[in-house]
Amino acid sequence: MIVKYMMRGLMVAVIFRGVNPFRAPAAGYPFIRRTLTTRKQSLVDNQLKDSVTERNRLATELLTAARQVGQVGKRAPLEERQKLDQLALQLQPFSDPQPARIPFTGTHSLVYSGSDSGPTSGLIGPFVGKVTQVFHNETVYQNRVRFGPLQVSIFGRRQPLSDTEIQVGFYRTQIHMWDKLLVDRHVDLWRNPGSWQHIFVGQVEVDGESLLLRVMNTPKLFILQQPI
Repeated sequence: MIVKYMMRGLMVAVIFRGVNPFRAPAAGYPFIRRTLTTRKQSLVDNQLKDSVTERNRLATELLTAARQVGQVGKRAPLEERQKLDQLALQLQPFSDPQPARIPFTGTHSLVYSGSDSGPTSGLIGPFVGKVTQVFHNETVYQNRVRFGPLQVSIFGRRQPLSDTEIQVGFYRTQIHMWDKLLVDRHVDLWRNPGSWQHIFVGQVEVDGESLLLRVMNTPKLFILQQPI
């Protein structure tokens, strides 16, 4: 008798409510949907946190190694330069998207240059100067090398070619001593154009300091940093 009444109840539910009494609760029910959304968001947050942690770890390892080598890469042993190249490539997957289109603003300090060109790395003769790059607007920038009161400035222009590449060309050289202009020479802008192939651009935390890190091949490895 009890079973009979139970079956009648089930049939009523099916006929009048359109409910399948044998179907498990759907994931679309509000409570279940909220639970799944919360778990999914938690998973995304954890993955993002792990990604940021790994990016900071790799950036710290790269900058530590680069600072130990010094800004003039061509003076370092080949194995040390190769190690820096490998560390840079490990950091590449963690770059912000479209790195060549991320605006350059303000002053960046050179950390490392693998270039054979002296002024680019700050090497002029036996002397090594402090190198900074000052970005005046969307196209014009200035590469400064300072040796005490002497400053050598090379002015260049840049234009994006793709999401990862920028074409650059130098058009002017100035030399100052005690802020007095000694040399001011213009050259053909695109006579010997160069290329910045971006490996990594992004904000990192290194030793408690927030930095905007730029890692490029120009064509050798070139690392710039800017405090945030």
